[in-house]
Amino acid sequence: MKYMNIITNAKNKIIRKAISLYTPRGRREHSLFPVEGVRAVTDALARGARCDFLLVAQSAEFEALKSEVAYVVSDEVFRSLSDTINPQGVFGAFEIPKTQVDETRGAVVLCDNVRDPGNVGTIIRTADAVGCGGVIFSKGCADVFGPKAVRSSMSGILSVPIKTDADLAEEAENLKKRGITVVATMLSANSVSLYESQLQKNCAFIIGSEAEGVSEKLAAKADMCVRIPMRSHAESLNAAVACAVVLYEHLRRNLV
Repeated sequence: MKYMNIITNAKNKIIRKAISLYTPRGRREHSLFPVEGVRAVTDALARGARCDFLLVAQSAEFEALKSEVAYVVSDEVFRSLSDTINPQGVFGAFEIPKTQVDETRGAVVLCDNVRDPGNVGTIIRTADAVGCGGVIFSKGCADVFGPKAVRSSMSGILSVPIKTDADLAEEAENLKKRGITVVATMLSANSVSLYESQLQKNCAFIIGSEAEGVSEKLAAKADMCVRIPMRSHAESLNAAVACAVVLYEHLRRNLV
């Protein structure tokens, strides 16, 4: 199929806008974030995410989008904007969703300085899988809408209510006032085994940073501290793995 008006200049204004979305400043300025790949873009559209524009490489085998896409781009120009090594030739600029955390819907996750974007995205993906009421990120966390976090979330970022740049101590206090049990996942003198703990139906789980764990200030706000039992000599689990363990244990207890 031949296309007229193919973008062949990397300095085109829509290409410059797309490239800017790979920076925190560009995302803030446009209130958009980038999504790459056939499956990811298709999922975003299927979930009703608001799309500002789409870009499809000229050689991409994705005719369904090409028939409706605003811009078809030469392969060379597409490679100049892609964040991946082997781009699939499909790019979408989607509006950053404005959502409200609903702590009554299920568990809530509080991320305390989780700095790895892969962990951030995986936590969101897991929260989506178990039906969490939301994920709240502190100011020290990795950018939730950065490309790596978005890829790792596997479209969960469009389903789970998210709050960023939050004061977690204040969030914990507010949750407790609304009857939510705040649980810190950490090793401490008063930690109890996750599997022996009295988890309530509505809990907020604090997941600490990869290096320091849950901060003392935030741990002091918790109603209880739980530890994940481990054999051998492992001191801790990856932040996203630890989050998955506690969320699925909470889900298991509330399936009936």
